[in-house]
Amino acid sequence: MENLFTFFFKYRPFFFQRGEFTFQWGLSYWTIGLLIVSLAALVFLVYRRRLLQVKGRRAGWTLLALRCAFFLVLLLLCMRPSLVLSRLVPKENLLAILVDNSRSMGIPTETNQPRGQKAQELLTKDSDFLKALDEKFYVRLFQFDSQVRRVEGSLELDWKGDQTNIVKGMEGVLTETKNLPLAGILLFTDGSDNSYRDFQEVLAELKARQIPIHTIGLGPESLTRDVEITHVSTPRVSVPETLSVARVTFRHSGFGGSRGRLEVREGNTLVQTKEIHFPRDSETFTTEVKIIPTSEGIKSYHFSLKPLEGEEILENNTRTTIMDVQNLAARILYVEGHPRWEYKFIRRAMAEDKNVRLVTLLRTALNKFYRQGIEEETTLAAGFPSEREELFQYQGILFGSIESSFFTYPQMEMVRDFVGKRGGGFMMIGGSSSFASGQYQNTPIEEILPVWLQGNDEDRSASEPIYAQGESKPRLTDQGLNHPALQLSSIEGNNASAWDEIPVLTDWNIIRDTKSGATVLARLDTSSSLEPDQPGIPLVVFQRYGRGHTLAFLTGSSWRWY
Repeated sequence: MENLFTFFFKYRPFFFQRGEFTFQWGLSYWTIGLLIVSLAALVFLVYRRRLLQVKGRRAGWTLLALRCAFFLVLLLLCMRPSLVLSRLVPKENLLAILVDNSRSMGIPTETNQPRGQKAQELLTKDSDFLKALDEKFYVRLFQFDSQVRRVEGSLELDWKGDQTNIVKGMEGVLTETKNLPLAGILLFTDGSDNSYRDFQEVLAELKARQIPIHTIGLGPESLTRDVEITHVSTPRVSVPETLSVARVTFRHSGFGGSRGRLEVREGNTLVQTKEIHFPRDSETFTTEVKIIPTSEGIKSYHFSLKPLEGEEILENNTRTTIMDVQNLAARILYVEGHPRWEYKFIRRAMAEDKNVRLVTLLRTALNKFYRQGIEEETTLAAGFPSEREELFQYQGILFGSIESSFFTYPQMEMVRDFVGKRGGGFMMIGGSSSFASGQYQNTPIEEILPVWLQGNDEDRSASEPIYAQGESKPRLTDQGLNHPALQLSSIEGNNASAWDEIPVLTDWNIIRDTKSGATVLARLDTSSSLEPDQPGIPLVVFQRYGRGHTLAFLTGSSWRWY
């Protein structure tokens, strides 16, 4: 088909795609239209008598159309159709060559040569490749990894860069050639950009300046047997002797169903190991690793996967991340409505934690309070804070079994802003005066809670209890088993068995439903409360609200666990 096209139109289709079709005898569109109409009228007048002599009206019109087409082709030929191809004037434009110098370019190929060796050979000073480019362009060499550098002399790659930042490389080229006629960018890379930069802005500038990018890929297009740690996410700030969770993302090919061993080191000290199972149905997956920093300071954690048998590349089995471990001593305000076992054992447990400063306000009688953990005599002297500046000094607020009428509406709105705007934490503990039992329906507190409360007495039937007593066993959900707040054992796989041995609870608050953005971390396993579509009464429910987070702990008998 291409040969037939070339026979009729002289040039291959490729040239018509790259060139611009035009006429050397240029006429306006209305002039061409007028000529075509005049030509058709002339043909009709000349051949009108002969058309009447032809038998059959259809045959006559067919002959007339053929004659018109013939004269139209003659007209087009007279206009001298042409194909215009543009080419660069030699040595009038600049070509930028951008070469990847990151560590991945030094990975050996099947011939035991680094991936970037071909680029090094092509771009040596006396190579035929550079000589051919130099005949048409002024050539400038750049090499990049996490930064971009212009190469003044001969290109010498060491493949020691710690990052492949293609966006940074292109930005550097555009900056260096801002006022120069840049014809294009020739990019040598293996394509594994790990800078997580957005390409949209730099591509928009390239499009605006009409600068093409020509890429030359190095290395294999795909790996048949390889595992890579693509990302490690850890908390930016942690507290000594506190559990932190690192999320490690893997990408693998050819190892579905296999197992590996992940090691985590703090400096040179091995702090954690975990067996990794590579799924068959997914090439990318994420696992969580528990880390407990033992001291303050900037900690460097090194994550490495033991080499697997037959793995093609070992250099991508490691990742390093930084964590700032600080002794924050978070201040928590705990408000309790009456003396009870829960209050006593919470204070006892927090006394052993040097990273938490618990300030408690216990109501002992009407307008009488017992304050503990205060720093100054004036702290909480008037009861619960009524000023934002005083309340916002805390990092978390804890409500015990205390009714909503204890707080003014502005105070409850202030608690809502404490969570949503300041980014603090809020938790409500179950009890006879908590949640719906404390009349928190339709208040700012219900707004920030991760659960919907039962209706008021007049809106609820007698068969819908809001507070129950008995015996029930807590059961963690799949999310709760891995949540840092519910870890009873730092040994992998032992958390579920530790929760199986925990004592039963003897009371719980009943809610209407959990909110759509909430996560249920634990439920109560009570035979009387189970329904066909409900695995149990929610016990621990968590959600994010604005800049902060809230937790509902729907029992007042967790003191039995101490």
